[in-house]
Amino acid sequence: MTKNFKQEEFKCKCGCGEMRISPTLLLLCQLARDKFRQPVTILSGSRCRQHNTNVGGAENSQHMPKGDELTHAVDIQVKGVEPRIVYSFFNDLFNSTLGLGIYNTWVHIDDRMDKPYRWDSRT
Repeated sequence: MTKNFKQEEFKCKCGCGEMRISPTLLLLCQLARDKFRQPVTILSGSRCRQHNTNVGGAENSQHMPKGDELTHAVDIQVKGVEPRIVYSFFNDLFNSTLGLGIYNTWVHIDDRMDKPYRWDSRT
């Protein structure tokens, strides 16, 4: 899919095989890999509706396929890089677009382009 990512990394974690990731997300993940020069772990990519419910995802989660039949969100960890640094990198680069959420150990990225969506869910 890209030089550092394989299709399997973006599949639904329940084992159903759901995997229709937006090409833009692939590029954003590769951008993080290239910027930080560290492995990027995809904690959650595509989700089927049942898995999304099981993990407490939003009813209209960007992790589930949309009208274009693509998934538009990933949750990532960059090895050895604090989530606040990853979040800041994307926020600075894409300050008027994307969905970015910061959590204690990962960053949510989605490719919504109509306006910036930001949230902080750290405890």
